Amino acid sequence: MFSWFYKLCIPKLILRRCLLKRWNFRWISIYFMLISFSSLIFIYPQSNNRVTSVTLSNTSVVENEIIQCRFPQLTSNNIDLNITFQTSLSPTCKSQFHPVILEDHHLRLTIPQMDCFATFYSGEGDRSYKRTQIRLTYNQTTSLLSDYFSLQCDSMRGRNSHPRLSYASIHYNEHVHQRLAHVKRKEDDFNVLVIGLDSVSRLQFERMLPETFDYMTKELDSIILKGYNILGDGTPQQLIPMLTGFKETELPTTLRRYRNSSFVDIYPFVWNHYHQHDYVTGYAEDRTEYGIWTLRLKGFQKTPTDHYLPPFYRIPTTRSLISRRNAHCIGNQTSIDVFLSYINQFWSSYPKYKKFFFGFFKQYTHDGYTSGTLLDRSLLKFLRNFYQTDEHKKTILILMTDHGARFSAIRRTPQGKLEERLPFMSFTFPKLFRQKYPKAIENLQKNLHRLTTPFDIHSTLLSLLDMNQMNYNEEHPVQQRNISLFHIIPAQRTCDDLNLEPHWCSCLQWKTISIADRNIQQATKHIISFINAQLALVENHLCHQLELHSIHSAQMYRPNQALLRFSKSSDVDGRIPKYDDKKTDIVFYQITFEANPSKGIYEATTQYSTKSSSYNTDLEHISRLNAYKSSASCIETSYSHLRKFCQCNN
Repeated sequence: MFSWFYKLCIPKLILRRCLLKRWNFRWISIYFMLISFSSLIFIYPQSNNRVTSVTLSNTSVVENEIIQCRFPQLTSNNIDLNITFQTSLSPTCKSQFHPVILEDHHLRLTIPQMDCFATFYSGEGDRSYKRTQIRLTYNQTTSLLSDYFSLQCDSMRGRNSHPRLSYASIHYNEHVHQRLAHVKRKEDDFNVLVIGLDSVSRLQFERMLPETFDYMTKELDSIILKGYNILGDGTPQQLIPMLTGFKETELPTTLRRYRNSSFVDIYPFVWNHYHQHDYVTGYAEDRTEYGIWTLRLKGFQKTPTDHYLPPFYRIPTTRSLISRRNAHCIGNQTSIDVFLSYINQFWSSYPKYKKFFFGFFKQYTHDGYTSGTLLDRSLLKFLRNFYQTDEHKKTILILMTDHGARFSAIRRTPQGKLEERLPFMSFTFPKLFRQKYPKAIENLQKNLHRLTTPFDIHSTLLSLLDMNQMNYNEEHPVQQRNISLFHIIPAQRTCDDLNLEPHWCSCLQWKTISIADRNIQQATKHIISFINAQLALVENHLCHQLELHSIHSAQMYRPNQALLRFSKSSDVDGRIPKYDDKKTDIVFYQITFEANPSKGIYEATTQYSTKSSSYNTDLEHISRLNAYKSSASCIETSYSHLRKFCQCNN
């Protein structure tokens, strides 16, 4: 074996000189040091999805750090997705009948000559609720008995019956106020608000909610994870680990079909920790006919949080309104506005207390994206209004999704399959938090491109309970699956380390390609044509068109075959994969090339579909590797996004 090492590492000339003592001991030592260092670089283990590589081609370099799991640089405008939105969608939710006003935990009948009955629903968990009916008197206030009620009114004059209405509003919870009466809030006690959307990938969020995305990134300085990967099939497989720190299979069984199974109350939900730390807690979820905790699971026996919205969606009046095709309104509000209004009321009802709220909205995105623009307007309005109040100064906002599309036409494309595994996860911190915990923000920024999962979100939620206990220098083993994002996620972490099945893993497998390869030549021509098309949009043709000078290097990468061939789960619990998808036609090329006349050296990633023989490229996926200095001065302010490509004509 020792002789084998000599043959591999020591050229004959070097060996001969050593033996003839033409090199002194110092030079020999230096040579062996270089050999040892090279071995560390080129024989570093590249485990990814049970495939071992002996080169660095499967890694990603971000800010001079080698990240083991490399994610696909997908384009948001891929023509194969064939995405359409109803840009003109603007439902009119203007019911002509507004008989009551809700204010300060009370309702008041404002129309005379009306015979109105309010039916309040009260109970525990996800069981049947008791109804309490109260007759309303004109211009007199009535205390809310619960967070939800329906209203039936008849005219006393003509005995005309009006449509039944349903309402959601925060009632005065005496138990909460008694529990927290003597709790003194500290300066570094921050509220936590988590809002989730169903079936929206990270790129789909950008496509479908452009105004919200711009406001978050440009005004709120939100931090968005780029390496956030799902753990399994469907919503529970993401939210159970996120909210409990465990997989469903690691917890006591709560499956509805088993007679002796437990209610989900047995789960160690994160809001229980917040309750123990003297927070007011709230939970909201719509479309309970396919509820996260009730479709397959037994649901809650006891109400899990101080305020709990799901029973509102089980009221017959609400159910009839939202179950109709293309239904968008509940009374005089859209469904999303009712949902967000409940969160606003929760916040305004407890100004003195710490608050934790988890909300998950499904209606507009579970089955498709035709209502995306409506969702964009409502979310943007909510965020703008929220950040004009003092409450935002003490609130950490986590806006997220569970996974990408599962049932739409998008999901049936190779890119859609990848997007399903890459949901949206963002953090927005108040100024005070950033000032008090700059190291936490710094570490979170370092983790943007590293492999993260819902397990890490759970640890992050727990760490927010007491940030003063954080040890930012603590190192974690690469196999640890629950790591707060305020700590450094190991750059070497792969799906194997987390025991994540290959068909859910978005990390890519790389292969070096000859620069003379026909596909590389065509891909490079496409990239330059794409750049030139952008430069052609510059007024007065201020920039030269680029021409290829030379190709320096090229790599091809693609998702693992288990991911590409996975079509769906073959069991009701989403645990058994089915591999029968034959549309495995997605390939990525990363090419480094030099272009004239700017002598610019570029690294570009383009996506190729063998099915349509088409390329998709995005400006954000093209980097310039050498300085352009003043060569783009003619467009420095007017077309700043094209500076790295432009060689001014003058």
